[in-house]
Amino acid sequence: MNKEIEVPSFQHENLEEGEMGQLHALHLNENAIAAIRARMSTEPSLEECMDCGEAIPQARRLAVQGCLRCITCQTVSERR
Repeated sequence: MNKEIEVPSFQHENLEEGEMGQLHALHLNENAIAAIRARMSTEPSLEECMDCGEAIPQARRLAVQGCLRCITCQTVSERR
């Protein structure tokens, strides 16, 4: 289910400075998100957070199949 997102190709002369890099980054981010979602739907959640080692509550493990972090560490990870 690792679906590639198609980003339209543009001629360099039609893009302002930095736009090509932004389009490339968007493409990479979308593919990374798709890969994470595919992994999360097939693998079980961890019982302990991979970052801090604290127990991940059962309600979270059931609600977010394949979760790797407690809510606190996941929030910090997403802010990076």
